[in-house]
Amino acid sequence: MHQKDGLSQPRQKSTMDIELPSGTRDTGYLELLRSRLPTALDGHEPDLVVYQAGVDVHERDLLASLKLTADGIAARDRFVFAVCEDRRIPVVLDAGRGLRPKLEDTVALHAAP
Repeated sequence: MHQKDGLSQPRQKSTMDIELPSGTRDTGYLELLRSRLPTALDGHEPDLVVYQAGVDVHERDLLASLKLTADGIAARDRFVFAVCEDRRIPVVLDAGRGLRPKLEDTVALHAAP
């Protein structure tokens, strides 16, 4: 899942892309995640999930244009881990990116329960 527009670097082709329009908020993001992740995992039966958990989806990110709240990001992370745990799939976490005016704000988003 990624922002459809706004970032200049070219995207690599993958087997499943979920492009989100600028301004996507918690509800739309989480609905798509909840409907697509279990199906993707069940269809591919991975031995390992590498979770790129960037916080550039936050509504106050300085570069990206998605509009998730801190609660939405925490709900995203809890869901990903719960779905993987239910299927006994180990997860490697890549904290990804995110740019806020204060580094401690970015860290807080990554560290939220």
